[in-house]
Amino acid sequence: VTKMSKQSNNGKVYCYYKEYYDPYTAQERYEKSRSNCGRTPIYQSSPEIINLLDDLMLGEFDFKDHDKFESLDSNGALYSFTRRTIEWFLNREGKLTYSMLGSRNGTDGTADCSGAMTQTLWSAGASAPVASAQRWGGYNTVSIRPWLIQNGYSNVFNGTSSTASSYSPQYGDIVIWDDATGGDGHILIIADGSGSGATALSVCYYTEGEEGTAVQELNYNYYYNYAESPSFHVYRPNNWLRA
Repeated sequence: VTKMSKQSNNGKVYCYYKEYYDPYTAQERYEKSRSNCGRTPIYQSSPEIINLLDDLMLGEFDFKDHDKFESLDSNGALYSFTRRTIEWFLNREGKLTYSMLGSRNGTDGTADCSGAMTQTLWSAGASAPVASAQRWGGYNTVSIRPWLIQNGYSNVFNGTSSTASSYSPQYGDIVIWDDATGGDGHILIIADGSGSGATALSVCYYTEGEEGTAVQELNYNYYYNYAESPSFHVYRPNNWLRA
């Protein structure tokens, strides 16, 4: 809080302002911020939901044409393939340590980016990875690309630092950085928001391997610049409402 004090000198009044820590004010600000926090509602991350709801209300939604229409959770909220993919990461925040030498998929408490992405997509309902990928804990950032296509994604954008401003991240996008494998490549998913406000989830080395910090959710544009603006490839769900 800011407090003002006055001092008189030679008939003049001087006002001084000083910042003080007040625990009650701090708690009030915390509670206010806490009440406003939370993930972006799905109708903001994915505006297409409005069209779907319009069809449902007008009786124009044909469930026969949507055999993969997503299920609802116990609260009646949309529970899609993309949401399950994202929640795999969220459920492991604070629990995984970055390593390319362990299981790679989180089963031993360690993971790397592509091993984790393989595991979360498979757990969400993607087809089983080929035997060699399973044997090595998942695909790498190059070999995973055909598997994404096979599992309902389209390669909608390929860019470099000079064209990065043309890409507007959307909820559910899977983005692969660079064309190298190992530590030079990276893969992440747009988990919240869109455009400049989009955040991305991934297993990464952002904290330099600090224990339990491999899962990070960072502003996409910030992280892209932090990674020195590599070439990138965007894979977008063909149907973000898939079950």
